[in-house]
Amino acid sequence: MIDLGTLPQTFNSTAAGINNKGQVVGFAFDGNFRAFLWENGVMYDINDLLVNDSGLQLLFAFQINASGQIVGTAVQKNTGEVRAYLANPVSGSGAAASATVAVRSNVALSQNAAKLLQQKLRLYKLPHPPIGLQ
Repeated sequence: MIDLGTLPQTFNSTAAGINNKGQVVGFAFDGNFRAFLWENGVMYDINDLLVNDSGLQLLFAFQINASGQIVGTAVQKNTGEVRAYLANPVSGSGAAASATVAVRSNVALSQNAAKLLQQKLRLYKLPHPPIGLQ
């Protein structure tokens, strides 16, 4: 077991997913939730890695695959709607390695992926599920 630490100015962090490269994703809490990526001993706020203004505040990161793609939930800044997102590493070599990710919020999920996300959301008691998962 490894202590991942916390993001600056947060007092709690929870790991939610890990890939075979040892990259870990989850969320930190400072009064608000913030999605994180931990890689090679360093924790990154995924919001700080965004290359595009998606209009989202990434709250939770639930899973990361071997390609460095991250899925989670976010809130639309201008409407407050909770949405699912897919973060893709820009260089293809891992989000922290490139220090940038591109985010899409209109992600079409398979039925199995939608069910898994709904189960995760129930664990964290979000006010309502992402758009399209009701």
